[in-house]
Amino acid sequence: MLVKHRGTHLNVIGGTPASIKRLYGGRWRMVFQCELVNKTTDWWNQNKDRIFPEFDTLSESAFSTNGITKTEGLNYADMRLISNDLNASKNGPVVDFVYETLTTSWEKEVEDVPSATESGLRLLTRVRVARQGSTKPHSEDGVGISTITDNGKTLYLAGFEDQSTDRIGRFVTRWAEAGLLDFSESYDLEGLETLSYTFIGQEGATDGRVTFRRTSNFQGFRTYIVRTLRKIGGSTVVDNEVVETIGVYHPWTFPGIANAVELEVTSSPDPVRKIFDIELDHPVTPPLGIPATAEIRYQNDSNIGTLPYPVWNPMKWAKYSAYWLSNNLEPTSRYGTLGGYRTGVGTKAYTGGATQVSFLGRFVYAAAGAAATINISGGPANPVGNTYIIAKPRVEHAFTEKEPGGGIVKWYRRTIVYATIPDPNA
Repeated sequence: MLVKHRGTHLNVIGGTPASIKRLYGGRWRMVFQCELVNKTTDWWNQNKDRIFPEFDTLSESAFSTNGITKTEGLNYADMRLISNDLNASKNGPVVDFVYETLTTSWEKEVEDVPSATESGLRLLTRVRVARQGSTKPHSEDGVGISTITDNGKTLYLAGFEDQSTDRIGRFVTRWAEAGLLDFSESYDLEGLETLSYTFIGQEGATDGRVTFRRTSNFQGFRTYIVRTLRKIGGSTVVDNEVVETIGVYHPWTFPGIANAVELEVTSSPDPVRKIFDIELDHPVTPPLGIPATAEIRYQNDSNIGTLPYPVWNPMKWAKYSAYWLSNNLEPTSRYGTLGGYRTGVGTKAYTGGATQVSFLGRFVYAAAGAAATINISGGPANPVGNTYIIAKPRVEHAFTEKEPGGGIVKWYRRTIVYATIPDPNA
């Protein structure tokens, strides 16, 4: 008696399945080999759609053509068609039907494949199968959140791959014990150190201000790369806090000193001579500069803000004025500026008592009661012993912090250089 498979046009060779194989997890694979009842070309063209049924159909399902019903005696639960081929044999064409146990429940196809990172974190790859079109077991929303327990450890979903076809649903998941995969330190910004973390399984705790965050891939497992900045030494950067001070030598020019002077020349029995002039103690620039301190702080404000010391930035220098009567009794005056000089002795005046007097190299009327004056004023105060900012304060964008909620905070670096001005004559 011929045994039919899914219709009267297919005879099961030998009357039984060609092979039955037990798969992992109690699933089965079954192969039927069938011969055609008619091998003519005309018959093939008319019946080929009945020889190749839809994938995922049950082994017991009859073709829906001509009212053919299922064949009794070769029916197996949940056996779904995954392969259907026509092959040549010495006795003519043979049709192979391959079935596997498949339901809408995702079952392991093979044994889990464990591994580990160099740091000893457990990894696991799992392959599961189900009927094609079944609801997928995981989505992006579960990565880093969904967990399983394996070998006593909690593993987090670290990636997945949908390998489903029109024949079978196949879903590969990768699980990882949460932990630190890699860590490094570098020093890219003044007063700060950069910490680079690579986590697997789930993003872990970090130290400092987060400046960079992205996901990557490690052998198919999702990783989380995070970079942070903190103060050298380990503490978190705080707004408007000094993070570093550095001793330096910085260029500096001592301002010159302008003094009004009176000189008396006597040589008996010659007459008394008086000279009034301006004595200039010239500006001095030490070749190495003067000892100073560079201060670095980080802040959220892009403005310079309040400075701890006044800025040395003279806007005006000393000036002088002089007036007298010339020997022919003409009123005479001189005015001028003394760039780079501050005022020392400010005023000198002639009140009589000499027979010859010169002002700024000019003889003046020296009779009793004559008057002449040199006056120096203005310019910066004496800087010696005082503390000043002696370089242009700088504020520049340093880094951008990535907040947990997705916001950003811009951080700026402020650099100032200050010094207590030493006595050049000490």
